[in-house]
Amino acid sequence: MQGGGKCQLQVVYHSGGPLTLSDRVRTFVLRLNSALKRRLVHHFSAMEQASAAGACAINRAANRLLSSPGACYQPGDQVEVLTMEEIRRTLDGNGCCGRLQFMPGMARFAGTRCTVLKPVRTMFDERAWKMVRVKDTVVLRDVICDGAGLYDKEGCDRCCYYFWKTDWLRKVR
Repeated sequence: MQGGGKCQLQVVYHSGGPLTLSDRVRTFVLRLNSALKRRLVHHFSAMEQASAAGACAINRAANRLLSSPGACYQPGDQVEVLTMEEIRRTLDGNGCCGRLQFMPGMARFAGTRCTVLKPVRTMFDERAWKMVRVKDTVVLRDVICDGAGLYDKEGCDRCCYYFWKTDWLRKVR
């Protein structure tokens, strides 16, 4: 396994691809929804009922765009992280699964049970300064990089969530 001394955010851009038209539309609808909520609810309190009805219509449209037929993990799902032996079988020569690198700090969670915080469909690539699409990736609740061993002996205080490929997880029934 490679990747010692690297932060997952430094290598996660390899796992993404360009946004599809539906991703761009979904992002636009979500931004529009946020803007409407801010403007209508906070600035026009007398129109709260009307703005809520408009926001509900936008939320329904956003939910239709957000729902993906192949999404197998939803927020609140209980999962078990595979053992390190099982995870190693999913990795290529660069320590990646589907171009997402398994980081050394993630090994301490192998064999544990966790809760899915949310599926990840898009993420911001800090290197290219753009949104990218990712597949079969989730964030687990309270599973955060402690930054130990990163950047020489200094460590990292950023406290980022790890990104997990669904191949590294097993749903608990």
